[in-house]
Amino acid sequence: MPRLADLGIRIGLLPSGPTASVLDVPGVGLGHATVIRDEPPPPEGRGTARTGVTVVVPAAGLFTAPVPAGGAVLNGAGECTGLLTAREWGLLETPVLLTSTTQLGRVYDAAYELVLREAPAAAEDVVIPVVAECDDSWLNDVRRMQVTRTDVAEAWAAALASVGRGSPPAEGSVGAGTGMCCLGFKGGIGTASRVLPDGHVLGVVVLTNFGRRERLTVAGVPVGRLLPTTVPGCAGGAPPGDRGSCVVVVVTDGPLDGAACTRLARRAGLGLARTGSTATHASGEIFLACATGIRADRSGRLPGGSVSGTDLDPYFGAVVEATEEAVLTSLLAATTVHGRSGHVAHALPDDEVARLVHRRLRRRPWRGARLRPTAGDHVPVPPPPPGWTRFLVKSRFGAGRDFVVLDPATEHQRYFVDGKIGPRPRAEVRDASDAVVYQVRGTLLGFPKHIMISDGGGAEVASLKAKMFSPIKTRMTLEVPSGDPWKLEGSFIEKNYSITAAGRPIVQITQKWVTVRDTYTLDVADGIDPGVALAVLWAVDRWVERD
Repeated sequence: MPRLADLGIRIGLLPSGPTASVLDVPGVGLGHATVIRDEPPPPEGRGTARTGVTVVVPAAGLFTAPVPAGGAVLNGAGECTGLLTAREWGLLETPVLLTSTTQLGRVYDAAYELVLREAPAAAEDVVIPVVAECDDSWLNDVRRMQVTRTDVAEAWAAALASVGRGSPPAEGSVGAGTGMCCLGFKGGIGTASRVLPDGHVLGVVVLTNFGRRERLTVAGVPVGRLLPTTVPGCAGGAPPGDRGSCVVVVVTDGPLDGAACTRLARRAGLGLARTGSTATHASGEIFLACATGIRADRSGRLPGGSVSGTDLDPYFGAVVEATEEAVLTSLLAATTVHGRSGHVAHALPDDEVARLVHRRLRRRPWRGARLRPTAGDHVPVPPPPPGWTRFLVKSRFGAGRDFVVLDPATEHQRYFVDGKIGPRPRAEVRDASDAVVYQVRGTLLGFPKHIMISDGGGAEVASLKAKMFSPIKTRMTLEVPSGDPWKLEGSFIEKNYSITAAGRPIVQITQKWVTVRDTYTLDVADGIDPGVALAVLWAVDRWVERD
């Protein structure tokens, strides 16, 4: 099944982990038991079963060493056992189980027995398993209890077996997501991860069962409204529409306490909103976040050292990005499911989604499983010199000529240049944590033209002035107050030039990597800040455009 990265679609600024799933968080497991059955309707049989159980294991030994946790509720038309205790104590003592609304009691009973099996001391204490639900009754026959203790044990065991596996988990129409519908199409289980600037990892698991087709939004593009009406969604009866829910589970290996986890949980709603959720009257949005970087004892005492204050900002951004991506992954991974009473939830067509998103963002047309060069547009570029670092710079042809800057080997985003063009162009160069590291400000109207590059604190680091350039020349000089000027030489119009300082090559820019229209290679010598080079690249482009 294609993921967003396979469609050339990037959500947010932070890089994903190796599996782009919650399994990238050390010690975390994710497992499913899928229940699909076709029998005569009750009372002769159990009817059509399209349901299941999903288990998220944040860490081993949760009863003896609970992890900090917190929860939030955006709209309360749903249920999650153990949430009140987690919010009160700021701790999580059991794995998190997801299932159908009507199966919650059965799953809770089975989970309690599994906790007692793993930690017999729980029989002399109090433990409340965390079980959350969404309503799958549009596809699943709820007149019979379809989930058994064996199903719960199977999902639990699968979650334990997945820890450290290193391969992506099953998503979409599996486990608790088997009978779920989302934004007019087949939904279910989705997961995503983000690697934080401090080296920790944050993962998200979602159970999606909400929203109308016309609200479906992918990377800011209103895909639900743009899809042709001939593309089937939920059919065979009145679609679920705004009825339903979404459960979001956030796990990080960062050292966060319960209060910080509660703040993380609240941010999940922002990620849902980006995909089209409005948290309607009959939809329950329930969020739980936990952190495994510090552990409590049975008395609930935690060691110090929690991340707090502004240091939480990258974690907040990671929750929003990973939640948005996980919802979209639940749609892309889902397969068409035929349910009860002739109801059919069709899978979201990934090729059509890619076409619409790339067309709206004015990128290249969708050409297949990956955005890769074809014979007609690939011009080889020599490898960078030893000790240099190569970046892939993708220019967005919108109102700001934004740059998305990737590591060519992993395609993880390293920088983002957020620009505004016009007679007074300006831009911000942001690193992977979304911090502004350089700024560009200029005046290109009249004379003298001038562009200044400053650091994140506003101190000038370089400048271009009108007397140094005319469009018929192939040289430009960048004044650097702290040292030797940078000499730019080459074809600025064709975006193929080099930069030297004191006679030493330091930067090479070539617009001949994937397309000659919108993609560059940026090679930077050791010791040169790539952020400055990106600011210069953006500034020179604007200067040449104005001329």
